[in-house]
Amino acid sequence: MQSSFSLKKPNISKDLAIDIAEKHFGLESKLFAVKEFDSYSDKNFYFKRKSDQDQNEDNEFVLKILNNVDSAIEGMVEAQNGAMLFLKNQGLICPVPVLSASGSYIIYHDCSQPEMTQVRRDKGGDKRNAVRLMRYVPGDILKNVAVLTEDFLFNFGKYIGKLDKVLKDYSHPGLNDEVCYNWDLVHLSSIKPYISAKYLGTKDRENLVMNVYDQYFATVPQVLQKCSKQVIHNDINEFNVIVTQDTDVTTDVKWRTVGVIDFGDVCYSYRVFEIAIAMAQIITLNYCRGDPKPLESAGKVLKGYQSVYPLSTEELAIIYWCIAGRYIQLLTIGSFRCSIEPENKEYIMATDIHIWKVLPEYLRVNPIELLDKWMNDGTEI
Repeated sequence: MQSSFSLKKPNISKDLAIDIAEKHFGLESKLFAVKEFDSYSDKNFYFKRKSDQDQNEDNEFVLKILNNVDSAIEGMVEAQNGAMLFLKNQGLICPVPVLSASGSYIIYHDCSQPEMTQVRRDKGGDKRNAVRLMRYVPGDILKNVAVLTEDFLFNFGKYIGKLDKVLKDYSHPGLNDEVCYNWDLVHLSSIKPYISAKYLGTKDRENLVMNVYDQYFATVPQVLQKCSKQVIHNDINEFNVIVTQDTDVTTDVKWRTVGVIDFGDVCYSYRVFEIAIAMAQIITLNYCRGDPKPLESAGKVLKGYQSVYPLSTEELAIIYWCIAGRYIQLLTIGSFRCSIEPENKEYIMATDIHIWKVLPEYLRVNPIELLDKWMNDGTEI
């Protein structure tokens, strides 16, 4: 299994990233300003041309160095590239990988070496990290949208539906049932050894997470057999959604979703997980902003999704526990990552820290009643 509990963030400095970009992708260091982006498990470096008088797609790039766990599964790395290229060809906005000087979308680097060292693909081991260069997607991120209006949320759901409807026609041998990893909710059982006060902080938190874990496995797996599978993005969150303002608006600021980034969790799994993940993030985002009824916002997203790519009755019946499952997945993996990477805690738990307050409130609402209100525009949630 691809394990988020054993991954190591690449040990690559900005200077080395610049060296890689120049030697393998032709980005002349003197022409670009470079800064490192925050990230969960990889290393991301943003390259912006110092003089961009000519507005074109060669002015901004992101160099991504993948963690050791993802890098070890070459088929999955290639499938991520394929998904981005496929969506681009279908007219959707997303990062687009750039060919290296050797004609490959991926090169490999030995992160144990302080100097520039390209390694053979078959070398293997934790020292081998995959590297890709992508064209940067301009815009803002969802996290920076101050007010999530009903129209925005509905259209956000429509966008996810459109994305999934396109992805259902994408396939790759690197994405199959044999590729298992922690961020796929099918494998939620992988978090069980880490549901402990040692990582979560208190016994009460351990009990809360374990209660949801038990409810999830008592409800979801048997229904999944009747649900549809396809390739999904699997990480629609406030950092991975690109938004922009409508240019013809003169009074109220109106935002719209224009693209998605970070295809590191792409997998072949159940479609219901995609929208459940997005709904979970929207609930948390609105809760931490003081929204008195954050659960309503998820209903708007679901209605938007349903208008484009409807879920079945069976899928809707388990969406409540899929959202709860996502919450304990984020809390458990995130808490463990913070225990071994405390310097990155602020980014890892930026929004997810609020789940500790969201989850008890969420669990107080009856699943059947909540779904009914989501689907029928109920307002008293």
